[in-house]
Amino acid sequence: MKQQKIELPTLDEKQRSIDIIMEFAPEKPQSYFREVGKLLEKISVHGLFFGVIDAVFLAITAAIIISLAIMAISIERMHSVMFFISPLTYILLYSLTMWKERLSGTLELHRTLRITPRHITAVRMLFFGAFSLAVNGIISAFAIFASRHSEITVSFFRLLEISFCSLLVFAVILLFIMLKFPNNKLQIAFIAMWCIVGIVAIIQVENLLQSLPAFTLTGIAVLFATIFIIESKIYFKGVKHYAIGQ
Repeated sequence: MKQQKIELPTLDEKQRSIDIIMEFAPEKPQSYFREVGKLLEKISVHGLFFGVIDAVFLAITAAIIISLAIMAISIERMHSVMFFISPLTYILLYSLTMWKERLSGTLELHRTLRITPRHITAVRMLFFGAFSLAVNGIISAFAIFASRHSEITVSFFRLLEISFCSLLVFAVILLFIMLKFPNNKLQIAFIAMWCIVGIVAIIQVENLLQSLPAFTLTGIAVLFATIFIIESKIYFKGVKHYAIGQ
């Protein structure tokens, strides 16, 4: 019986087959921070805040002035004051940029770039957190300077750690509300409740914040930072949207 000769594919044929498979294979899911990086690469930081730069400047300026005034008249309770005013920059940045964007209609511009409002909001929140930490650093430095004239012993890093924990707790709760209840009224209600609780509890929690061990504050900060990143990723990818870079 005569054996048939089997012809093996050439190297070029093998490569063409591999190229076809790779072309139609599903794309590997990209990490959240990689997608954020691609978005920033596409529109730049300036584009991220296009049309709302003045609102950002106003929010940061107002946060510094208000925070310094509150800290100056409550220097004896600086720990609890720092805890409750820590999210102020974040609140003003979020509120004023959203208001300015709706007023100017720049949301429509982002849509022409095939980017959803949730993309923009999720990435801006990361920047808002960084801006808030910078402002809180200024407030902490002012508190240290003011405490020298009132014979109060306080640590700069302690105040900064408290402000970091507070900011993360606030941001996690706000983002949870945005995820589960996309209703501006509920967001406003939460912000109002935070302010009311702060006014009522500012005296009661002072001793607690002074006595909490540093490792406890660090643990809280790490926990809520992790939750915030997870929530940001869910918010960023939570609705059907165009892939960045398409």
